[in-house]
Amino acid sequence: MNAPLPTLDGDAVKSLLLEVAEVLRERNQRSSIVIAGGSLLAWLDLRDSTRDIDSVRSLDSDTKHAAMTVAQRHGMAVTWLNDAAAAYWPSTLDIDDCDLLMDHPNLTVRAVPLQHLLLMKLHRANPADLDDIRRIWPFAADDYDTAHQIVDAYHAAFPLAPPDEYLASFVVDQLELGGHRLPLC
Repeated sequence: MNAPLPTLDGDAVKSLLLEVAEVLRERNQRSSIVIAGGSLLAWLDLRDSTRDIDSVRSLDSDTKHAAMTVAQRHGMAVTWLNDAAAAYWPSTLDIDDCDLLMDHPNLTVRAVPLQHLLLMKLHRANPADLDDIRRIWPFAADDYDTAHQIVDAYHAAFPLAPPDEYLASFVVDQLELGGHRLPLC
């Protein structure tokens, strides 16, 4: 289906995932996802909307089929629920550290902790990600005293990322754009 992706606010994200859970219930199936990105920020009311729901955990075939059913009901693209973010799973993140958002008998929805989402957004670093970093910062600030600590956490989370001598300065600059102060060292 080539339908456009809708604009989803936090309530729409919750409602659509509840619909997926109900489709799974009708089929006597159980699954779990771990959301991240704009869908998580919309869920938490830290962003007005998103275009899709990203899972950092690969979607099983039951979940994909349930999402397809929901997409057909609403005339949405089948990619509205996807696992494209699975490539951004930080190596330092354990599934048990993910926050429980929804515990439906047929679908568990967990969330990447915001400290890790900050690192994921830094890893991808497109313009929307940079805006999200500034949104996330007040909720992750207690975990970092300096930009170099963020860079250290980033390299631990993404050990194959190439070294960048300017990354800490970049973090400071991005946070300053959001009115936040963080020392370099």
